[in-house]
Amino acid sequence: MLGLRPLPRTLPAALRDITHARVEVRLSALRDLARLGQGQQGEAARTALATALTSDSSVAIRSEAAVALADTDAREHLAALVAAVDDAAPRVRQMAFVALGELGGSERSDVAAAVRDAVRDPVAQIRFQALIAAFKLLGASESGPLIRHAFGDADDEVRYIAWRLAEDAWGGADALPEPVSAAAHRALEDDSSAVRIAAALLLSRHHDEAGEGMVVELLNHPSAALFPEDEQAAIELCAERALSEAMPGLERRAFPGWSFSPSPARFSALAALAALHHPRARRELLRGLGAWTRDARTSAVAQVQRAGLVEALGELRRMAKDPTRADPEVVSSAIASLQRLRDESTGDDAARGARAVVGDEAT
Repeated sequence: MLGLRPLPRTLPAALRDITHARVEVRLSALRDLARLGQGQQGEAARTALATALTSDSSVAIRSEAAVALADTDAREHLAALVAAVDDAAPRVRQMAFVALGELGGSERSDVAAAVRDAVRDPVAQIRFQALIAAFKLLGASESGPLIRHAFGDADDEVRYIAWRLAEDAWGGADALPEPVSAAAHRALEDDSSAVRIAAALLLSRHHDEAGEGMVVELLNHPSAALFPEDEQAAIELCAERALSEAMPGLERRAFPGWSFSPSPARFSALAALAALHHPRARRELLRGLGAWTRDARTSAVAQVQRAGLVEALGELRRMAKDPTRADPEVVSSAIASLQRLRDESTGDDAARGARAVVGDEAT
């Protein structure tokens, strides 16, 4: 017989059960304390979470308490989190760095020192999380040397996150610092495809042909293991830079044939191919505007906009008159964007025509 779901604990009940003998009861109480710890009225709940972090015998409790302190914005308990970075359990130390990165506290010398020390921790998971916390807490300039040091880390996941942080630190700069550029070129030969694509994307942001070549190589490689966000960025780069050499990889994602598990990047690949003037991709995107579901049609509108398909303007204007067909904001954005493209194209054609007339008259 099915029982009723227990009601959420009150604060007194949660404070009582956080010291219960059974770990599963304490875990349940901790989650109620995390819910009750929001805002000024949650001081007692946040204090109980800090106590659990520093004194509970269970690794699971201490780990979850660290994250709960971040979720409740318990900056008054930063000292407990700093103490937890020396916990005997790597999982607790890792979660303490997650919480410190979320809460901040870079003005405290003990917080800054903790993250600087931990990027050289013997445990790779700690180095990984501490590097993220260092970037969040210290900013790009102060964490830059720590990130550059991690380019040569023995663990491929740490190297990968270092390059992802490098993208945030230097991706928008006018030029890459020479040590970063040199390290990125070396990383194009890394054993990890994730590291290679992350370094390649950073180089490509600065129009580096070697980086663009690696992006194309990895997209075309049928078994290259890429994280979804990197795959997405690589596909968008191909469209932006007109990297037609990547068409085999884009086509494999866009046209899955009889596959029961098409690529999650299928629509992005279609948009990139359409931007590269691939006839079949353009037809499929336009056909998607008449898909069965509103969500699918809305997605197709966004991809049509991304691909710059000005020939879709007529259908989009018809869709704008019926909000049941697709999200009106997405449709409106697509119409405005594609109309600008059409106007710019018309203006360029007119300018070319005017120059031709002047040339004829001169002769």
